[in-house]
Amino acid sequence: MTLQTVREAMRAGGRLSTLTVDAWAAEQIARAEKVSLFRDYVAGDHPQDLTDGMRRMLRIKTGSPLQEFCLNYMDTVVQTLADRLRVVGIDTADDAARLWAADRLRASSFDGMQGDVHEAALIDGDTFVMAYVDAMGQTRWCHEPGFDGENGMMVLYENATARAPTAAIKVWSVGDETRVNVYYADRIERWIGHGGSLSAYETDDQAGVVDWLMRDGTPIGVPVIHFRHRARRWGMYGTSEIETAIPVQNALNRTLYSMVMAAELTAFQIRYAVGWQPPADLAPGMWMAISPDRPLTPEEKIDIGTLSQGELMPYLDMARYLASEIGRITRTPSPEFGADDASGESLKQREVGLIGKARRFQIKAGDAWSRCLTVGARIESAYGLDNAPLDAQFSVQWASPEARDDSQRLRDALSVADQVGRAEFLRLIAPVFGYDDAKIAALTDTSTQA
Repeated sequence: MTLQTVREAMRAGGRLSTLTVDAWAAEQIARAEKVSLFRDYVAGDHPQDLTDGMRRMLRIKTGSPLQEFCLNYMDTVVQTLADRLRVVGIDTADDAARLWAADRLRASSFDGMQGDVHEAALIDGDTFVMAYVDAMGQTRWCHEPGFDGENGMMVLYENATARAPTAAIKVWSVGDETRVNVYYADRIERWIGHGGSLSAYETDDQAGVVDWLMRDGTPIGVPVIHFRHRARRWGMYGTSEIETAIPVQNALNRTLYSMVMAAELTAFQIRYAVGWQPPADLAPGMWMAISPDRPLTPEEKIDIGTLSQGELMPYLDMARYLASEIGRITRTPSPEFGADDASGESLKQREVGLIGKARRFQIKAGDAWSRCLTVGARIESAYGLDNAPLDAQFSVQWASPEARDDSQRLRDALSVADQVGRAEFLRLIAPVFGYDDAKIAALTDTSTQA
């Protein structure tokens, strides 16, 4: 129903053909199913195919997801990489533009927002940041998660080589109504769907369709920036960090169920009786006499015993193997993935792989953050203050993805402090204390004046 409303809204705008919209919508349905699945896996809500008998034996209540058994490594895969992704500064040749960017990002709570954006890109494969102006006429940015089948942001590209989307579509629900905003480079359309009908969403101070133009009449551009993780060549969308590891996670969960059941039957063994009915309250340590008043005849057969116990070690070995495979597939160096048993060379290769993934993410996400600033400056110049840095070229500075000990970093910096000067020394220790270029410049000026 939600995608049907979106299709109608995009057709009503008259910008896109019915064939284009229908093909795009079919792809979004498939992508939304994956996004919802990825989020569930990271949250530890894993689907389990258990019969009623299996649930009863494992004492799992039907309809209670918190009682499902799972060894959730998907969150570890995401967080291990996300911890290596941190923007520490914005650089540009124009000092006024640098101060503008720092002020606007600070007002948008950038430190917290960037963590949400990076993590969402790793989980969903695609996530988005929207630029807008606040009541004071200053640029702000906000994170817009991808569409999950009910709510979220989507983008439509004219072709696989397009740098920017033709349109961005935001969908959300308000009660039983569906709101759809379609953002084009030169206009914004607002729609509302209710009871199968679609109409333009108009208010007293704003029309349903508004122009989105610079003061000279040129298009501002789509105000939604797409962050893609591991986008394939000629592909318009990214790939989740956990997609290839989910089948192994499923096998690990099945192993856990088997291991728990084997342990259960080992601790509470199944006993059998032949030729007699044991008391219902028979417990270990009790004595029981069978036919104490007379001897048994040769024809009477009496037997008592227990079924053989299960072996837990094969299950433990398999669980370790599968956990290690998750770490190997995702190139995640973490103790949770059997790092204690892995060779030094294996751990080194995983660390190298993780750093490589982080650097590739930084290149593409850095370009996206730069576009956020460029688009934000254009919006502010058109609808807010008229002193936004339209011509500035922004670049993003990242913290090193390498896992280095802070104390060692400080010792290394102190060892060369006399040779490199104060400014370079401050740059060397900046990752430890979170100094950006502005802070380094201020500390250097203070030293010079002193």
